[in-house]
Amino acid sequence: MSSLRTLILILYNVGMKRDMDLFREILLAAEETPVSKQWTAKPLLDHPTEEVVAHMRLLQDAGYIDARFVGPINNDTAVLLRITHHGYEFLEASKQPTLWEKAKQQVKAVGAPLSLEVLKTALDHGAKALLH
Repeated sequence: MSSLRTLILILYNVGMKRDMDLFREILLAAEETPVSKQWTAKPLLDHPTEEVVAHMRLLQDAGYIDARFVGPINNDTAVLLRITHHGYEFLEASKQPTLWEKAKQQVKAVGAPLSLEVLKTALDHGAKALLH
């Protein structure tokens, strides 16, 4: 792939699909980072750093994290400063792997859009079902 095409793909996230598992993995990795440290974007779940950074931008847009993006094209690297309350709510709801997988399957089965908010609703519903 030419460097110009790579630059265009990075700038516009063209050809990149949102990966809900990557969103979750970023939050899990950040939570494991000691309070005195900041989590820096790195390859996760076979996604290159550039895609992790792009997903961090989306998490910031959704209000799940506060991050700073560094580099000439702003997709070179990113530092996650903190997970927001909204981000922790999603993270806590998605921590149990069985519940996470079940929520994704339920959302797909009914044909609902696979978004963070829809997944959070499915996760909350699944957690409430465990209580009854």
